[in-house]
Amino acid sequence: MENLSKLAKLFLFLTILSFALWFGSYITRMTLCYQLFYGTQFALKEIVKQSNFNDITLTLAPAIAMSVLSYLALVICFACFVFASKMKMKLNGWLFISTILVITTLPFELYLILKFDKPFMDAAFWGAADANFYINLIIERFKVLGSFPIIEIFSFIAIAFLFLFRPFRKQA
Repeated sequence: MENLSKLAKLFLFLTILSFALWFGSYITRMTLCYQLFYGTQFALKEIVKQSNFNDITLTLAPAIAMSVLSYLALVICFACFVFASKMKMKLNGWLFISTILVITTLPFELYLILKFDKPFMDAAFWGAADANFYINLIIERFKVLGSFPIIEIFSFIAIAFLFLFRPFRKQA
């Protein structure tokens, strides 16, 4: 990556920055959501009541918004980096694997964003929905693609390691 143009370096920096923001907000969001329930039965904890769910929503909404926006920025900046760097994927296996991981996780994450996160954010920022609406969205998101967030987190950790060590490089 020594011969990158300034534009490619800018997109690389923006990709790394958006990755850091997405990773932190995604972990925060998942931790906050899992803390609302006992185990995998989705029974609410005693501390979660109708009266304090507005406060919980005000805590969750920024984490969800940050994870959505930073994920979209991550995907866009990564795509711009791939095109601006003009690296040949045939010679850079690490870039090929990273691109495949981003492309593979993209449809699933977009589905979750459009189906669950957007209605949650719309209700939290623009309208007042009842607590059951938010709880049902959170539970449905966990049920639809339950293990996907963990898979996505490990995939993006793998991408970070691929970018750091750049294995599978061939000489031209």
